Amino acid sequence: MTPKRRIVLHIGTEKTGSTSLQALLHANREVLARHGIAYLSTTKRAEARGLTAAVLNEDMPDDYLRFLGVDGQDARRAFREDTLAEWRAQLDRLPIDIHTVVVSSEHFHSRLRRPEELRRLADLFSSWSSEFQVVAYLRRQVDVMNSFYSTELKNGGTRTLLEASGKMCRPGNHYFNYRQVLELWGDIFGEEALCPRLFTRPTHQGDGVIEDFLSLLSVDEAALSSPGRPRLNESLTPMGQALLRGLNQLAHRAGDEGRLAEDLQALRREVVRAFAGKGATLPPEEANALQSRFDEINEELRKKWFPERQTLFAPLDKTDDRQTGRRIDLSGKQLTLVSRALNLSDALGEKANRFKGFDECAVRLRDAAVERETRDPTGAASYMKLAARIRPKGTFIAQWLETNCPPMGVAARLRQLLWR
Repeated sequence: MTPKRRIVLHIGTEKTGSTSLQALLHANREVLARHGIAYLSTTKRAEARGLTAAVLNEDMPDDYLRFLGVDGQDARRAFREDTLAEWRAQLDRLPIDIHTVVVSSEHFHSRLRRPEELRRLADLFSSWSSEFQVVAYLRRQVDVMNSFYSTELKNGGTRTLLEASGKMCRPGNHYFNYRQVLELWGDIFGEEALCPRLFTRPTHQGDGVIEDFLSLLSVDEAALSSPGRPRLNESLTPMGQALLRGLNQLAHRAGDEGRLAEDLQALRREVVRAFAGKGATLPPEEANALQSRFDEINEELRKKWFPERQTLFAPLDKTDDRQTGRRIDLSGKQLTLVSRALNLSDALGEKANRFKGFDECAVRLRDAAVERETRDPTGAASYMKLAARIRPKGTFIAQWLETNCPPMGVAARLRQLLWR
């Protein structure tokens, strides 16, 4: 007789620390097994990305399948059959003392949007299940949008944060409509299986999502060894976002073939590594306007799942303190990457408005120069000169350079040459 177990499906949502949680669970599979918990994942991965792709409808595009070279309905059907067979084999091999099976993929939230896809998932586990628990962490929608923006740029996006937010962050988008997500999963697995939780941002004291999820498993985090918790799926700094967006625009114009296209792709990867950090956020007025789109949905969720709270999510700040008191420092490596991006723009051979895609970089370089002009005049000048290259007709930039970096006279130039 097949043992029945609790099946815990952690479905994300995306941008709620899933990758860090998965890394911890994957690194501690043996420890969890001693607690009667089996953490199952796709082969050679820390999460169940392959399972998500397998149950997806065959007419739905999927970047993971494209990466694997699985193309066409026949190939996708074969992939599904093979993947589901592998998962059944994993479940069959579980020791008798395993009472809980944990499966995690934030792509359960973002990719699976149709009932038949979830039925395939439910059918896979039904023979081994005594109960299901569907765990979903909910995060304020506008914060998810801010976090998602760097991912969009890494995938080649060319929209500004404001443009992307206006198009994406709306109740009609399943990705942001948590009521729709929970209703879909509740229809297939039963409403009693749903376990919505609220996302809490990691602090120096610990990771709220990790601590909360382990509490659901009745596992003490102290019993687990940390995998180092690298910063995974990290955002890009505002300057990095602006630079990558400009490079994406160049890449679209350059095409996919040739040396220039290769150089652009290599530079994009360097930018992602060099500019990791906290990304830009929407200005308060726009952020509040976007978040208000979800007021009715979020209030329904609060009443149903979190009646003890006055609001589902904390109100947004009404003041824009993103730059207040913040030092804007760019490393020599980062400045070099900006310069290289402009060189590639020159190499494209376009004369008119060739740096238009980097205009936001000019604004950030200009502001950085002004912020540091008293504490580091030399560094400020290097920032402003790069800004001038992007905006050669910028009035403020030209005036600043004229005041702070006046042209060197003949006598001064001769003295410089003599003292070399």
